[in-house]
Amino acid sequence: MISLPVEAFSLPLDDKEFRLLAALCHLSGPQGTVEATMAELGILTGRGEENVRRALRGLEAHGLVTT
Repeated sequence: MISLPVEAFSLPLDDKEFRLLAALCHLSGPQGTVEATMAELGILTGRGEENVRRALRGLEAHGLVTT
């Protein structure tokens, strides 16, 4: 598990992006990688799979994750 990046608090993240980032940090391994399905991420964040996909694209656009 890695900590939320400090930069995340100053970016204009919406609720679904912030929830997804928190879930990804929680699930990350020592190298910062995550192996989870969209369905699993949806359950953790309380969002549907399409919302998870949109949030992931938003986090990529902010430079917080790579896929």
